[in-house]
Amino acid sequence: MGAYLRFSERRIEKALERDKTKGMRERPLWEAAPDGSYQGLDPTKDRRALIPPLGLREYWYPALPDRKVGRKPVFWVMLGDELVFFRDKQGQVAALSDVCPHRGASLSEGDCFYRGFVSCPYHGATLDGSGDCVAFITEGPDSKMVGNLHARVYPTRTLRGWVFVWMGEGEPAPIEEDVPQRPAQHVLRPPKLVDSAQVRHGLSSDPAWSAPENRERAQSGRRRARQRELLRS
Repeated sequence: MGAYLRFSERRIEKALERDKTKGMRERPLWEAAPDGSYQGLDPTKDRRALIPPLGLREYWYPALPDRKVGRKPVFWVMLGDELVFFRDKQGQVAALSDVCPHRGASLSEGDCFYRGFVSCPYHGATLDGSGDCVAFITEGPDSKMVGNLHARVYPTRTLRGWVFVWMGEGEPAPIEEDVPQRPAQHVLRPPKLVDSAQVRHGLSSDPAWSAPENRERAQSGRRRARQRELLRS
């Protein structure tokens, strides 16, 4: 039985080495060429060549809608990094490196057998939202792997239905610095329960339509409508 398991392990490891679309990588995808000549620009003459090909680090980035993360782990690529998204014990979306810290298999190919945790499909390393290994299914409760394995954590925040990921090595900056807040006032929207004549003449009692800039838009629209009528006649 042991020989068969070792044979299966070697076969899986060879497949991972051959098909590196998920799992372990030899080097990050975002590394530039040795001479710095990526993007077809000369870095000594054009400062745009200094911009990393896959984006700047140390920023918050929108990843995916919150509703896309359900009971199964979700594979995602951000700035060349392979991530796995799943729900933690509090029901919030957590993000870890998709590369299992045990043998480099893809965590997203596994499952969330236990609510709040993601389990690797290879040996069953089970990680929580903090990236810590809390169980090792194939070895049972006495496994020495528990507490000794840790996956990289990508800080996340969910705002207005979207999951944002901190793609940096340092402490996350306040997300308000990178993500603009929704304007609270002067939002142009159709008035509720008003007569069509009121809309046509800009006589709505809706506060948003009473704002100066919106009144000016309505008047401009009426002028354009009159001009079109004159051209038709």
